[in-house]
Amino acid sequence: MLGNAGLLLHLEEILSLSNAIITHHAMILRELKIALLLATTLILGRPNSYAQSEITWPGGTVFDFGMIKEADGDVCHRFTFRNTGKEPFVVLGATGKCGCTNASYSKEEIAPGDTASVVVKFNPTGRSGTFKQRVTVLLSSPSRLNTLFIKGVIEPNDSTININNLNLNQ
Repeated sequence: MLGNAGLLLHLEEILSLSNAIITHHAMILRELKIALLLATTLILGRPNSYAQSEITWPGGTVFDFGMIKEADGDVCHRFTFRNTGKEPFVVLGATGKCGCTNASYSKEEIAPGDTASVVVKFNPTGRSGTFKQRVTVLLSSPSRLNTLFIKGVIEPNDSTININNLNLNQ
């Protein structure tokens, strides 16, 4: 028969495993979403009017948040891009690598010379330490796939448990 401490330890292990399974399934769903988006684009093709589009990211494709506090909640960064080609294009999708990272984007056609943006939001809840997350942006232009990165260091709440620092053999 387990005492209260033993039962609590088992419940914490079960909760930790449940969270790991949920995170794993969320990552699989994200990867399937990216694959489906890419497959749809490849099957449907791109309109001829998009054939010579190009894109530049004036502020770069990597943003470092530096030190952020888990307690402060979500952080966002707006990545701006410019159509430097001679033809318009559209953003077909933007997907984060895991459930902690989401992206929103302009769904309007971007004419030559115009700018638009992709806003990346990161949720640090339940995380601590260094992070680096990828967002894949799918365009209707020849530079079809673009990758954005956000990174930083999370200062955890006092209540956040860092599983990497636990010693379960004690």
